[in-house]
Amino acid sequence: MPKVSVIVPVYNVEKYIRQCLDSLVGQTLKDIEIILVNDGSSDKCPEICDEYASKDNRIKVIHRENGGICVARNTGLDKACGRYIVFVDSDDYCYPDYCEILVKYAELYDADFVVGQKFNGRRVKQKEATGAVELLTQHDCFSNILELETYPHSKLYARRIIQENKLRFDEDIFHAEDALFNITYLQFVQKAVYIYKQLYYYRATVQSVQRDSYLRKLISRTVVNTMIHDIYREYAPDSIYFANLRIATNYADIAMVYLHAGQTTEMRANLRKVRDATRQILCDKNAPFRGKIKGLLRAYCFRPYTIVRKLKTKALINRISEEEKL
Repeated sequence: MPKVSVIVPVYNVEKYIRQCLDSLVGQTLKDIEIILVNDGSSDKCPEICDEYASKDNRIKVIHRENGGICVARNTGLDKACGRYIVFVDSDDYCYPDYCEILVKYAELYDADFVVGQKFNGRRVKQKEATGAVELLTQHDCFSNILELETYPHSKLYARRIIQENKLRFDEDIFHAEDALFNITYLQFVQKAVYIYKQLYYYRATVQSVQRDSYLRKLISRTVVNTMIHDIYREYAPDSIYFANLRIATNYADIAMVYLHAGQTTEMRANLRKVRDATRQILCDKNAPFRGKIKGLLRAYCFRPYTIVRKLKTKALINRISEEEKL
């Protein structure tokens, strides 16, 4: 049984896939299996995956019809044999000691969940990467989820927990499914480790920032946020402001779409939901001051919020577009 199963959904990333696979093949921890799930790619990704598998017997390639990232990740989970699970996006790459460091601290502290830092080419969102290690309880994880982030990459999971509790990515949800998976997983975590060290390079692309059916994805996220709110209410009620802030932000973004579409009735209905969630945050004695300010900005400074949101998104897309040309 390999120590780690690395699950990589692959879909039309011909430009980046070799860098991703080279970073995995070159991991300092050799006791790994690399599961490539080709999710119906129409470019040269299938051939590239097969090429790498022919050179390294640790690589397993699964070709399937396109079903989306949740289906691809679940397919990888069904085939995984390792003691631990890590996820890697096929347009990203890992630092050489990515798996070794995550496993080292999982075994050293008998942790169910290990989180490292990512680097996005411009700045580190998290605290300074000093190499320090912080031990976390389940409660710490719930209350610091913004710092830990809800993406599946840069994290190590115990396959035992995933299998025993039949955890999978919800295939009926196509946006924020990773947040739901991570927060559901936290229900079963007793001990976690946060490493102040960059282990993973996250590449933002125009495709990952600018979506075709933005409103549809926002509406899908409302379902996720309701589920997350229920989990927090049961497992971390003193940190429920996070769930309420997600709800306020999501409805603010939906209202913003309706505003730009000139549908004022729908815009106002969603803005009322923003204010309902914000009132919950303001009445929450455990909510941090910063969280209350964020809620107020979304609820009562709505038009400036939409302008800033739109400008930031446009600037991000322009910056990424320039980087992709290099």
